[in-house]
Amino acid sequence: MHIMADQRIVQYINDNMRKGYKLPQLRAELLKAGYSTGSIDDAMASLGVGSSGVPKPPSASGPVPAVKKRGLVFVYVIGIITLGIYFLYWHIVTKDEMNRMGAKIPTAWLLIIPIANIYWLYKYAEGYSQVVRHDDNTILWFLLFWLVSIVTPAIVQTDLNKLAQ
Repeated sequence: MHIMADQRIVQYINDNMRKGYKLPQLRAELLKAGYSTGSIDDAMASLGVGSSGVPKPPSASGPVPAVKKRGLVFVYVIGIITLGIYFLYWHIVTKDEMNRMGAKIPTAWLLIIPIANIYWLYKYAEGYSQVVRHDDNTILWFLLFWLVSIVTPAIVQTDLNKLAQ
């Protein structure tokens, strides 16, 4: 079943959860602003959380988005120590996290195939743009990730850490 949530409410909840507000506080503010309980519940359901802020258990609608918080220093130090192998692993696990959030990033096997890896990076940037940043700047993120790839972990992991539970 696909829920048609009011994207203004979804964006409001996302933005304020990143700032540290709890869902009961946000619910109260939305109700005070005149939004219906049903609209608020639909927005929360589309985000995969219940009204209490506790993630809903996996159901027919799909798994709960799970994002792991990782330290940027750790990512870069291990990436350098392993001569870049950890960076490949990091791309794979963050791809999986974004896919659980609704992105459509293809298999990471494309990373090792010339030319296909450029397509994969575009899809990665598209997923990041849509499910993490909630913007429409896929080409900007793709060019940044491709041309200045050393900044990719810093940018993506910082935003994923904000979403980590």
